[in-house]
Parts: sequence; structure tokens; C-alpha cells
Amino acid sequence: MMGKPKTDCALARRFLDSPDPAWASGIADHLADCPSCQAAFEKKPQALQAVFAGEIPLPPAHLIAQASQRLQLAHQNPFPNDQIPLPIPHAPGFSLGAPIRRTNQSQVFLATQTGPNREVVVKFVSRPASFLDYQLLAREGNILAALKHPNILTVYQTGRWAEGVWMALEYCPNGSLSQVLDKKTRLDAPSAVQIIKKMAQAVAAAHRYGFIHNDIKPGNILIDNQGEPRLADFGLAIDLTEKKSASGSQSLVGTPRYMAPEQVRGGPPDIRTDVHALGSVLYHLLTGSPTCTADSQFQVMLDVAHKVPTSPDKLRGDIPPDLAAICMKCLAKDPEARYQTAEALAEDLIRFQAGFPVLARKISRWESTRKWAARNKATALAGSLTIFMLLFSISLLAFLVVMVGREKQNAIKNAELITSYLDQAEAQAYSSGVQAAAFEMESGVTAVATQTLEILPFSQRHWEHHYITGRLRQNQVTLRGHGGPVLGFAIHPDGSEWVSVSEDGSMRLWDGATGSQRKKLSGGKTPFRWCLLFRGWPPGCGAGRHQHRPGFGPGIRKMVPRVAPVDFGPG
Repeated sequence: MMGKPKTDCALARRFLDSPDPAWASGIADHLADCPSCQAAFEKKPQALQAVFAGEIPLPPAHLIAQASQRLQLAHQNPFPNDQIPLPIPHAPGFSLGAPIRRTNQSQVFLATQTGPNREVVVKFVSRPASFLDYQLLAREGNILAALKHPNILTVYQTGRWAEGVWMALEYCPNGSLSQVLDKKTRLDAPSAVQIIKKMAQAVAAAHRYGFIHNDIKPGNILIDNQGEPRLADFGLAIDLTEKKSASGSQSLVGTPRYMAPEQVRGGPPDIRTDVHALGSVLYHLLTGSPTCTADSQFQVMLDVAHKVPTSPDKLRGDIPPDLAAICMKCLAKDPEARYQTAEALAEDLIRFQAGFPVLARKISRWESTRKWAARNKATALAGSLTIFMLLFSISLLAFLVVMVGREKQNAIKNAELITSYLDQAEAQAYSSGVQAAAFEMESGVTAVATQTLEILPFSQRHWEHHYITGRLRQNQVTLRGHGGPVLGFAIHPDGSEWVSVSEDGSMRLWDGATGSQRKKLSGGKTPFRWCLLFRGWPPGCGAGRHQHRPGFGPGIRKMVPRVAPVDFGPG
């Protein structure tokens, strides 16, 4: 790709006489570095317009040359020039005092109005270079007279004098915001927000009346005797109904450090231009310096058009993120990304002051809750206490549940331990009982052994219980023959014979060795009820008070009733 042909001063001079669009780009580069050619082109605006004609974006060097052209077209000397003699002004009805400000075209005096008696500021425009100066002052007076807002400077009267025009304005003894910044460097966030909020409301009122201020800066914000900010100097305002400014549609007007990118680029300003200017002033108040700090006005305009300023909270740690977001939204290069109205800016600043989430920055749910709590401290405190009590109750309930669970577990463990001890005791008692029964069995006391085994619990009985029980039952004899329940039973002292009586009315004699029946005797009508055996005596039985010897052996002997039976065991 071929580069652009190098442009020299001779070619630039030729371009002045016969502009050729093919050389426009090279000429712009040359103008950026050649002051002598800049001076020559400034005398022929038509040639400069030819250089910057076309819709192709220019590189930074071209933008600098373009900025130079616009600055020259809108050239105004804002600095006093004491070498230029100015006529002594005069305004009927006002007694002029000390001068406040002086430029090549204007003078500002502190004055006293004779009726009513009050201090005012009288601004005189003298030695006008063109009718434009008259037009600016006249329009400023008309605009200020039309606008009614507590934060817009009040105009009392306008008029003409021999050398020009004058305007009597409300006196603000505390000077301008620019003078305040000279003393304090920067303001704290609440003070800065309060000033810009009121200025945004004043600008919104101007917009509703159909005017764009077009030159908002700290020097045009005055502080009255109550400390309230007042928006002043509507000389460069744009009448939206006329779609043009009093300074001409082709001129670049305003203060570069507080301009919007569209103003620097030559685009038409709108109400969002004032929003950008308000953001620039807010930035200066918060950080202590304007958004662009370059020494050269060319570089300032280049930065305004293209460079995004550093967020205020990155420069000053005490600036809240929400406020920094509001400021940066105002300073967006694209007008569509800014607040669309000054009223929307004022509303967001009010939200910030009240602690509500702002529209300029999306916040998390936690941060939104924190802001709500800061706004509603009593409700938040009550809610926090309620939540705390609820959490405390839940925690206490959970603790009690855990403790009850632990106590239940301990109770179960204790019950299991007691059960274990009881089982061990029963096992020990069972073992002792089995051992005692075995001892009694071996000693021949079978009845005691049997009783000992019978009282042992069924849950503990094992093979040893069954074993001993079986051995005890090996020597038992079952006597069979009676037809009813046995009423009496007796054993001979030597164990050789047994006798028994039953409800069937019979008495039976049994062999003690084999258990077989030896004899049977029927009682007849009077059944036997008891029986007995004596050593050396035959068995006896009876049905009443008399005893009989039934004749099982030789001889019969009557027995006295008081003789008791020897033994009655189980039948």
C-alpha cells in the first residue's frame, strides 16, 4: 500500500489558491506541525473547510489541526488586557462600585441599585467587534429574565449605553465555584453532590423553557449570600426553538475542558451536551482537577474527543462507587450512553443522597439490602432482632433436640447396661441353682434338687438343666390303678411298702421296690379318706374318726383317733 505524498509549505500554499480534495489529508498533517502555514490557513476559512471536508475519520494529527481551526474561528480573549483603554460605562439607576472582572470586550462592576436599594452586578459590553457581542448579551438578558428557578441567576434590568449594552444581575458575594476550588482544591462528596443536583435541576428548568446553556463550567456557577449555587452566563445558550445559537452555527464556542465530544467534533449540541458539562464539573469538584489536564488546547480537545477519563474513585479512595458511576455516565463519549435529560441526572443524585441504588451502576442483592438497611435503620434493626431471635430459637431447639437425643442414647445405653447386668445376674443365679441342684441330687435329696430346678427361669434353662432333670426322673415310679384322685398316701418307714387311698373308694398296697400293686381293698359304702403305716404294724385306713386295720396282715387292732398318719406325699 502506497503512503501519502509528503506535503511541504509550497504545496500547502498552492492548496490555498486551488484546494484539491486529493491532498486534503496530507495538508492536515502538515498543518499540525507547521505554525506558519496554520497562520496562513486561518486567514482563509474556506481553505480550512476544504481540508476537513469529507466523512473519512481523521487521525489524531488531523484532529489537532481541525481543533486549531475551530478555536480560531471562535477566538475570544478571556484574559484582561490592561493596555487597552476602555470607556467608563454608565447605567441609569445604578451607582457603580469596584470592578470585578475585565476583558477586551466587557467590564463587570459591583453596583448599588438606587431603587430598590440593593447590591447588584452590572455587566457592560463595550467596544463590540461585531453585532454578535450585542446579540450575545441581549439574548443572555432575555433568557435569564425568562427563566424562573431558585438556582438560576436573576436578571433585574437590561439597557443600552453610549458604547454598548449593559445588564444588571443578582449579586453573589461568595464568588464563583471556580474561586471556591482555587481555595479548597476539591469538595467533599456530599457538598459536590448537593451543588450538581441543584445545577441539574436548574439546567432541567432551562431545557423545559427551550434553552441549552452550552457553557456550564465552575466559573459560570456563582455562590449567593446563602451559600446556594446559581447558574449564570447564558450568553452562549442555544434556543431549541430556533435550532441555532446566537454565536453562529459554524463557530466552536464554550470552554474546551468542559465541552462534550460532539461539540469538539463539530456536531450539533443538544440537552445531553449540558449533562456532559455537569459531569465534567462534578468530576472537577470530586477530584480537584478537570477531566483533561493537558497544557495545550489542541491536546485538551483531542482528549475530550477520544480519551476516557480515569474514574474518580480510582483517583480518590473516599469517593463512593455509586457517585463515581454517576459521574462517568455523564461523561460517556456517546450521548446515547449518558443520562438523556438533566432531570434524570438530578433524580439519580437524589437516589444517591437517600441511599437508594442508583441507575448508573448495577449492584448485587447484598449491596442493595445493605443500602435498604442504611435507609431504614429502625425497620432493619427490628428485622435483624426478629431474625436473630428466630435463629436463636432454632439454634436452641436444635440444641435441645441434640441434648434430648444424647439423653435418650444415654438412657438406652444405661438400660442396655442394666439389662446386661440383670442377664449376668440371672446367669449367675442360674449357674448357682444348677450347681445346688446337682449337689442335692448327688446327696440323695431329690425333692430339694427338683424344687431348685423348677424355680430356675425358663429363659436360662439349657442342656445342663435338662440333664439333671433327666437324672432325677430316672428313679421315679408311676403307680397306676386308682380310678379317681388320690386322697392319701403313706410310705412304710423302711420303704418296703406304700399305701394309697382314692376317691374311687379303694385302698391299694404297693411294693416299694418295684412299684407293683400287691393288694386292693374296697371301702364299700364308706370310702377311705386317709391311710397310714407304722413300723411293725399293718397299714391302716379310715373313713371317719375310727381307724381300721383292713386285714392285710394277721390280726386286727383298733386304733385311737388321735394317732396321726406318718406321711402323706403327692399322689
